[in-house]
Order: sequence, then C-alpha cells, then structure tokens
Amino acid sequence: MESLLKDRELAQACYMAHFFALVGKERTYILHDLKDKEFVKWLLDHPEVFEKLAFARASGKDTLAVLRNIWLKEGKELSGVGLNMALGAALISSSREPEACEARYDFYKKSFTEKKLFPQFLTLEPWEFGILFRGRESIEELAWAQDYLAGKKKIQAGNAGYACCGLIPYRMKNKQGISVHAGGAFYDYKPISLQIYVEYGGVCGAVSKGAAGFVKAKGIPSYTIGQPGHCAFVWKGTDGEWKIGNNIYGWVWSEGGSGGPWKGAVSTITTLPRFWKGEDAAASSLCYYLSLLASDSQKADILLKEAVKRNASNYPAWQALTKRNAKRPEKEKLVLLERFKEAFPENLTMWEYFLKKNWGWIGKRRMVMPFTLDC
Repeated sequence: MESLLKDRELAQACYMAHFFALVGKERTYILHDLKDKEFVKWLLDHPEVFEKLAFARASGKDTLAVLRNIWLKEGKELSGVGLNMALGAALISSSREPEACEARYDFYKKSFTEKKLFPQFLTLEPWEFGILFRGRESIEELAWAQDYLAGKKKIQAGNAGYACCGLIPYRMKNKQGISVHAGGAFYDYKPISLQIYVEYGGVCGAVSKGAAGFVKAKGIPSYTIGQPGHCAFVWKGTDGEWKIGNNIYGWVWSEGGSGGPWKGAVSTITTLPRFWKGEDAAASSLCYYLSLLASDSQKADILLKEAVKRNASNYPAWQALTKRNAKRPEKEKLVLLERFKEAFPENLTMWEYFLKKNWGWIGKRRMVMPFTLDC
C-alpha cells in the first residue's frame, strides 16, 4: 500500500483519468489546447493541477482553454494563490464563457494587488475560488461594493459575514408603502443589485443575498441557503471554517445542498476543510480515487477501507464503501454505520442525509435507531 501511494506517476495518471472522465463527451474540444507541447509539459510538471481539478468535480470543454489562456497571460508560470485562482476560473467555464471566467480572474487579481481583499482569499482552494467566481454579482457591482466597504471600519475579516447583514435595511414596505411581496414593484422595477439592496432594503432574502455579495467583493466565497421560512447564507471565516450568516435555525434546519464538491446536506461543506486539515488527507483522497478505477471489487474495497482508515473524514469514501456493501448482512451494515457516526461527531445533518440516501432500509424496517445519535 505504501509503495502504491508513493508512486507519483500513478497518482497523476489516476487524477488525469478522473479529470477526462468529468469532461466526458466534450473531451475532443480540449485537444486544441493539448497541442501546445510546452503547456502539456507544464501540466505534467505540476501534478497538483489534475488532482485539484478532479477533486473539484466541475470541468468542461473550456476548462483547459481558460487555464492555458491565463497561463500564457502570466508568462507561462502559475503557482500558489495564482494557480488556485486560475484553476477556480477554469472550473466555472462549465457555466460561463471563457472571457467571463478570465475577467473574474483579472478582477480579483487586481483587487488582491490593491489590497482590497480579506485574508481568507489567500487560503482558498480551487473549488472555493469556483464558488467565489460563480457569484451572480457583476464585476461593476463588486467594484462598487469594495469602495462602499472602504468606509465601514467595523467590518473586519473575522466578522464580515455577520456585520455585512447590517448593510441591508430590513423593511417589509418601501417608502411608498409597497410590500416587499409585490416583487419588482417594491424596487420600483429597477434591476436588482447590491446598490439597490442598500438603498431599498428588503427582508431575509435581500439581507442574505446582499451580505453574501458584499463578502464576495472582499474575496470571501459565499452563497445563500434555505431555512424554514427564511433565507440565510454561508461564508468562509478566517479560521478556515464555513459559517452561517443571517442565521436562525443553524445547520440542522438548513437546506439547499452543500455548495462544494462533496454533495450532501448543507453542513457537508464544514467537513471539507476539516478533512484537509486532518492527518493523511492526501493519501486518503488518493485511495478513494484509485478505488473508483479498480476493476477488481476486492481491491476496491481494500482501497476504500484504507481511505477511511487514514482519514475518517473522507465522506465520499464512506459513500462509496456503503454502496459497495449494500448487499451485505444487516449486522455488518450496522457496524459500518456505527463507524460512520464516530467519524463525524456533532454533524447531525450529515448523518440524516447519509441515512436517507444510503440506508433508507433502516427507516422501513426499524422504528428505533440501532445506535444513539446523542442529540
């Protein structure tokens, strides 16, 4: 196992295989970029490129084109934050034109150079840059927000997601007495923007969307989530953990998906940074991706068990391991489930999602859980 995981060429081939599988039928489009031998050599000399693209799970026909264009613009060299930024811009090519992807990169690079961003920006991985760059706000809005925030000394990096909520007045009716539930009439039919949110205000949706936009202007990834009768948002704190802004019900009552590459409950996004901070994360991740390529079922099981052994927070490995053991005796399944519970303490929503998605049979066959949730 150790020799397998230390084989860097094998690891790079594994991540390349997953990247091209993500591209799917559109892979013929990227042949143009791969005709550039110097670019190909650079890719091969930087194995982290395909590793990070595969982990982000969001690639398309223009992914390498955007990356190559930025690479050329930067003198055929990318590293550190610049590389993660470029990969983040490349990731959003599945939903935006290449020119728009590169414009986001340019805007945030300029903002970083001018010291207009909060320190979270330096810590972002490509998948987090993808969230940041996918923001609905125009570049003009973000630039306006940066200038607006320049005079708000009370908004610091550590409290940004909370303090920015106060920038949007909470109003049920506008100055003419028109209810927010009237839709466009509340805003005098003006196009919605951060400026409009500040001027007109609104209820929870406006507060959360506006605050999320302001923190994105400062280089912090953020997106809205749903709570019962309420709209909140998540953002990345200075400690590397994801927080909830404009929160009422917490992670347990939040919905709308994780927003990251690990699909599941909203709280799944809190596990991602903890996984990478944990022990042996890179080896655990490689075991998982190798297991997906293994043609031998027994070897795939060994690799998945090794993945969760090296880092118990490897959520995709747990999902794959559970799927592979779906036909095992019930007692064996329960042992696996108990181990999953121990791997994610205090994350009740992940347990619930995992049970519903992978263990629906429990709810049908048992009225009482075979283990304690400690809630």
